[in-house]
Amino acid sequence: MFRKWAPRFGLAVLEILLTLAAVEFVLKGHVPSSGSDDFLGPPPTGVKVPYAPIAGADVQFEGHYVKIAPTRVKISKQRIRSEKEYAIPKPPGITRVVALGDSFVFGSGVEVQQTFLKQWESGLQEVQVINLGVPGYTSTHAVTWFEQLGIPLQPDAAVLFISDNDFYDEGRDRLAERREKGESWATERYVKSRLDRKEKAESSWRKDPTKVLNRLSSAIVRFKSLCKKAGIAWRVFVLFPHELDNEISDIEPSVTRLADSSYLKEIKSLQIAGDLHPNEQGHARLAALLHKALNSWMKSLTSSR
Repeated sequence: MFRKWAPRFGLAVLEILLTLAAVEFVLKGHVPSSGSDDFLGPPPTGVKVPYAPIAGADVQFEGHYVKIAPTRVKISKQRIRSEKEYAIPKPPGITRVVALGDSFVFGSGVEVQQTFLKQWESGLQEVQVINLGVPGYTSTHAVTWFEQLGIPLQPDAAVLFISDNDFYDEGRDRLAERREKGESWATERYVKSRLDRKEKAESSWRKDPTKVLNRLSSAIVRFKSLCKKAGIAWRVFVLFPHELDNEISDIEPSVTRLADSSYLKEIKSLQIAGDLHPNEQGHARLAALLHKALNSWMKSLTSSR
């Protein structure tokens, strides 16, 4: 009896498995997968960054270290957080700006249209602002990513945003450590320590500011050199005030602070609850500050197109 029914039973099981596989394939094409950092993976061969956005990734992001309200993170085939691909060569009449930085630039915790770069872009005409921010990157990583991905996009201008990761040695290892040691450990080490006790600051850049500044200086010099060689206009901002503001200005006088004192006074209402990253209102404020800081610069860029 078993021999008689075994082929039919095997065929039925195979049909069920094939059906399930087909359903999974269809769903993966239309529904974002879940996972905090599932959009980050190995970098392209030969590119000296610890990881890179995964081309075609589409996930529901719920926070790097603590669980937050889910947002969609979609990575284009060009490894950019974007709903579209950018044409190469660049279309005539378009001014293209690439922005470099970390998770604050990437927009961790908000939808792509809520990021300060998209909000800034919406107030400009015939301008494409391309977000090359990657969570966890230092300026050294960002400039390497610019050379690999940004310059081939044929931008007219590039903006480097200096943020927290440049001042904390642990930055480059955070995502790997989070996966290895778990959510509660990451919460204690990376969120509470910065929001409340600032232990990381005590144990990193304050210990050796010269090392931090030399590393940052090298990244800025390389960024300027790459821009000059490619004929790209450039600007550098420090996203938020820092105790090394004066020293940063000494190594590069053109560096501008973006967030102002009023932003800091209201920072709790401008951050995602329990997280360090700006919420939608925080991004809107940064977009307004960026527009004010770059209004004349952008007019000169667009008028020359």
